Amino acid sequence: MRKVLAFVLALSLCLGVAVIGFAADTSATVAGRSTTVGDSETSEPTDPSEPTDPSEPTDPSEPTDPSEPTDPSEPSKPDDSSSDSDSSTGGSSGGSSGSDWWTERDKETSSSSTTTSSSNVVRETAVATVVENAIEKAVSDNLTSANAVVRNAVRVTADTLKNVAERFSDAAVAPKVSFDTVRGGAVVGRLTFDLTKVGNLSSDINLGVSTTNRTVSNVFNRFFSNETALVDLAHKAAFGTEIEVAVKVDLSNLNTENLVFYCYDLATNSYFQIQNPKYFIDANGYVHFSTNMGGSIIITDSALTRK
Repeated sequence: MRKVLAFVLALSLCLGVAVIGFAADTSATVAGRSTTVGDSETSEPTDPSEPTDPSEPTDPSEPTDPSEPTDPSEPSKPDDSSSDSDSSTGGSSGGSSGSDWWTERDKETSSSSTTTSSSNVVRETAVATVVENAIEKAVSDNLTSANAVVRNAVRVTADTLKNVAERFSDAAVAPKVSFDTVRGGAVVGRLTFDLTKVGNLSSDINLGVSTTNRTVSNVFNRFFSNETALVDLAHKAAFGTEIEVAVKVDLSNLNTENLVFYCYDLATNSYFQIQNPKYFIDANGYVHFSTNMGGSIIITDSALTRK
């Protein structure tokens, strides 16, 4: 009987160890499986956060006013030696006083509108003809300079002016040529070239003259408190020589004894003061001044004052 009990006890002990071992193995397997499930690659993805609505586009800022024109460094003072050889800065065909620069004599020696080609570039032969006529008239009248006039040409080439200047370089009188912008039978403006000083020209010259440019006027009216008058030149770059401009513009709101001239470039929104404009106003109300730059000429009677 004791042997039987001993056998049963021994058998029970063996079975317990086996169960415990099986449980341990099972626990280890479960533990291993738990590690795999916890791996980030197989874990259930979390819901992404609710996508936010894109921010509402803001209205663009109100367009800013154009920047105030900058005042570049002062240009060098034009050489006074560029003034005319006689007292006339007018433009009549023989050196009369500036007050009668638009006279019957001009009409006699000027070319007509037919001197322009279909491309609106004035022909060299036309310029040469009127210069020759003006020289002959000046010599006949014992005058010291001659001014030829071409009407309503749109453009003249540098070569035309230089070639005509060369042709008449030995003339008895100093030749000039003026290009008039005529509207409604009246001369709006005139550009005068001294043919003894065109040797450095390198580009074509646009010849139109106007007294209106709304865009430019708006800029100066917005930023400056000065009363102004405007002369708008079709040529927007350097002329390559100093020229004389004569134009009929309203100066009634300005002190004509103290006029100040500025040259404004709309493309760069910059301006500079013309230091030696040599201006005067003739008896017919045309203001004459000198410049070596094109663009818009702002005339006022004091330094520009910011509003």
